[in-house]
Amino acid sequence: MDLPIGHEMLVQFEGEKARFKSAYYGQKPEEFLIIQMPGIPGIREKLMNGGRLVIRYLVGGRVFGFKAYAVGQVVRPCPLIFLSYPHSVESLNLRQSERVNTFLDAKGTIDDVSVDGVILDLSSGGCMLMVSRSTGVTWPSVEPGQILHLEFALSKDETPLTLLSQIISARKDLDRIRLGIKFLLDPERDEPTIRMLVTYIDNISNFLRGEI
Repeated sequence: MDLPIGHEMLVQFEGEKARFKSAYYGQKPEEFLIIQMPGIPGIREKLMNGGRLVIRYLVGGRVFGFKAYAVGQVVRPCPLIFLSYPHSVESLNLRQSERVNTFLDAKGTIDDVSVDGVILDLSSGGCMLMVSRSTGVTWPSVEPGQILHLEFALSKDETPLTLLSQIISARKDLDRIRLGIKFLLDPERDEPTIRMLVTYIDNISNFLRGEI
């Protein structure tokens, strides 16, 4: 398991609905993991009684989960839980797609002019793209109805997607432009791309709601 220190996790006692925020703090490979102890009443007693925990975390748009027991705990200088080392980590199956907030680097191209921007929210059918005017590079004109080729990666380890898109709305401020973008995807030809978008969005939305 290769996670940065402080990576957010969700903790749940097996068989219970409540989920609590935690964070990853380290490991001794093949022996134990260390996570932040959620600040909830009675948690130390429940851990001492041997309750099994379900741990979930998000990496690159995918949600992973595993089950573990608490093998130790400390309260000073920081409340921590020592977990049994997970020898299997599963990628979780997810449900419905919706729009989620993001901050994905992107590049939009209109008439061979490419401009860098950031995707602020994303659905399987489109996104909100923000472009800064301060870079000095912009398109000659931006109007609803224009065709745009949008390039972005769902994670740093994945090959960027290049999607044929159309501008649906354009809000022009002094320092930035916000574009409402519709993806022009063919259900059959672009089925793998649509599936990737839906999976990414489902993972994030369900993770943030604590529904997985």
